[in-house]
Amino acid sequence: RLTGGIVVRATSRIRALTDLRGKKVSLLPPSAFAARIQPEAFLQDHGLVAGRDYTLVEVPTNDASLNAVVAGQVDAAGAAMRSFGALPGSAKRRLRVLAEPPPQPDVLLGVRPDLAPALKEALARALLALGESPEGRAILAPIGWKKLLRARDADYDVTRAFARKLGLAY
Repeated sequence: RLTGGIVVRATSRIRALTDLRGKKVSLLPPSAFAARIQPEAFLQDHGLVAGRDYTLVEVPTNDASLNAVVAGQVDAAGAAMRSFGALPGSAKRRLRVLAEPPPQPDVLLGVRPDLAPALKEALARALLALGESPEGRAILAPIGWKKLLRARDADYDVTRAFARKLGLAY
């Protein structure tokens, strides 16, 4: 599952999302789901709109977003929790997760619509089987995955709802 969160400095007086009013918040470009769409929509759910309630500082990467908080350049950051979890202990101790929206489905693997149905199903079965063998798990290990799951269209309803909140076509 994919989760984006709102992170502040460990020593920050910010204790609730509403404390972000008048503050600077770094987010990635709109193409980044966990580090932009998810946190921005979550802030909107809590009555905070970029440009009105907080200053949005757009940064290129999760690391840049988290480092901006550590350096005191922004008061909070939207970031993928996977990136937060991968920080070295010294950096992680300087930060605190303020809030996390509900998790979303992770990376989607799709196929071309013009592939034969039998080929689509054979590809799906092969990918889903990766987590069932030592060789398959070795392929998935470098990206931190243990197995793949078959997604249903309804799994992305919450993702579409976040995108609609921000006026994005999804």
